[in-house]
Amino acid sequence: MTQAKQPTISRFDLIVWGTAIILIIGVALVAYLAQSNADRVYVAYLSPAYGGLQNIWISPLDDPDEAEQVTFSDGGVFNFGVSNDGRSIAYADRDVETGLTDLFLLNLQTRRVTKLTNCVQVGDDCKTPIFHPDDSLIAYERVTVSGSLQNAGPGAIRIWLLDLSTSDYSTQRLFEDSQVIGHSPQWSMDGSRIAFYNSDIAAPGVVVYDFSDGFDENRVKLIPSNYGDVGSLSPNGNLLVFPEPIRREEQVYTFLQIADLVESAFIDLTPAEAPIDDIAAQWHPDSNSIVIARRFTDDRWTPGYQLYQMDMESGDVAELVYDDRYSHGDG
Repeated sequence: MTQAKQPTISRFDLIVWGTAIILIIGVALVAYLAQSNADRVYVAYLSPAYGGLQNIWISPLDDPDEAEQVTFSDGGVFNFGVSNDGRSIAYADRDVETGLTDLFLLNLQTRRVTKLTNCVQVGDDCKTPIFHPDDSLIAYERVTVSGSLQNAGPGAIRIWLLDLSTSDYSTQRLFEDSQVIGHSPQWSMDGSRIAFYNSDIAAPGVVVYDFSDGFDENRVKLIPSNYGDVGSLSPNGNLLVFPEPIRREEQVYTFLQIADLVESAFIDLTPAEAPIDDIAAQWHPDSNSIVIARRFTDDRWTPGYQLYQMDMESGDVAELVYDDRYSHGDG
């Protein structure tokens, strides 16, 4: 097949553009808030998209005119995560003087705000809070900015856990070994595993840790990957779908692989040599299908990525969200 002539757009441009589009439409995470009269579906997002300090707003999907600001940070909110029961939001609040961030917890029913960490006080930067499925723990990214950790230089991101069930919100590194670095933590839906991208240049890849039988560093698996994306854990934590780069016709594209964490096996989910560029994927909660962010590289090419749904049993792919004015991704 002869490849159609394409405008020259770098992968960095596409990622930046796609991120901006996601911020513009304001979709970050969906929260289900208990209401006295009826259950309503809300979306939480950062606003404004451009200019000014960002804070968290929530809006019912059926009436955007009811959008309401729920945080009032003087330094701005860097990012946030919504609890699985929809009652709380954990967010990274930027300190005005230092520019570092601490984690805070907002109760959406009482509007009470609780400080969870003392990162700024010790010269650390803490962000990207992700709730455990039962909302008892938060995994987050922590960087030591001032000073240094023993046997490790400052500036590397590490994954920490924060225990919401303790009165002092105790927190510690996921791994005692300070050499284990990484970013973008995510839990499997059943809470049995946590995954993050290990950014160590000596052994890059996705680290998956199994919590099912307690903590044992021997049950850590490294999925070699050079793309820098953690991918997506299946709801039961047994499978990981992740993008891998491939060079075709002097350009770098991505295709999707699946790592079977039980059988220690790898399969290609999408064909590496097909005229497609699959940059991301997200499992459906029932594990029967996957949503793929795809851009074709032949005459079907679009400037941005579109969303397709793949049936895991048949392999059939159906168009889900398509608008060539936008680049779509997982949020």
